[in-house]
Amino acid sequence: MNDNFTKHHQLHDFLTRTASKGRFTAVLGRPISQSLSPLIHNAAFEHYKLDIAYYPIYVSEAEEPLIPDLLHHPNFVGVNVTIPFKQKVVHLLDDVSELVTQTNACNTIYRNSEGQLSGENTDVYGFKSPLRVFKSEIKHNDAIIFGSGGVCKAAIKALQDMNAGAIYVVSRNPGISTQVGVQWLNYQDWSAMASDAAILINASPIGMYPNVNESPVLSDQVSSLRGKICYDLVYRPIWTRFLEQAASVGASCIDGVPMFIGQAAKAFKLFTGLEFPSEIADQMVRQKLKADIKE
Repeated sequence: MNDNFTKHHQLHDFLTRTASKGRFTAVLGRPISQSLSPLIHNAAFEHYKLDIAYYPIYVSEAEEPLIPDLLHHPNFVGVNVTIPFKQKVVHLLDDVSELVTQTNACNTIYRNSEGQLSGENTDVYGFKSPLRVFKSEIKHNDAIIFGSGGVCKAAIKALQDMNAGAIYVVSRNPGISTQVGVQWLNYQDWSAMASDAAILINASPIGMYPNVNESPVLSDQVSSLRGKICYDLVYRPIWTRFLEQAASVGASCIDGVPMFIGQAAKAFKLFTGLEFPSEIADQMVRQKLKADIKE
């Protein structure tokens, strides 16, 4: 694939040198170099022979005031938004979905049918993607989420939509939840709540490359994973230490690739109105991640 689409751009340089070359989509973030979104979105555009390109754009703190220039550029089609902009961009939009309001996070911006800038949270959709086959197990049963960052909010919303029971958020700095049905725990005592939980989710960066030997679950807590659904939102590496622990006691394991593909599929539909070639994208991501390991 053309390096112009895979090597990240500075926002100012993109606006002055690249934006005028044709219709574009992008992912905005800081950092951004490890994003696999350009890989799969550009493959999807090629699949449909669409004259649209997808770029990774690094936005420095000094360049943040230029984001409206990007969103209002005549060649703008849509963008995905990652750390640290999921909350910052909301005030720049004409309209946001109920999901954005409920999660206080926007990860996709697109032009709606009236040409206005609309915001959506496709992480909720992506999170649900691999869980549809487990709907009956999740319904009315408790859930435990490791990590209290932005993606945790999407996970909570998705689990509530699936009628889960109590939701426990495990954090290094547990607070007092203001959400009905959500309680906070620390990493030492979550296992006391595991007996009534159907699913445990790693929504933290623990175990992400290069810290591949780390897990949110201590060695003396592994037995608490037995018989559970264990879902790791990390996908670098695909098979994390958390999933290794889960597999060792016979848990049902879900890696982070389906959520990544699912959120991209929803965003692509908003950008183009077309169905995302999810199977092709899944294969590409897994091949890329395996190749990275070999390197």
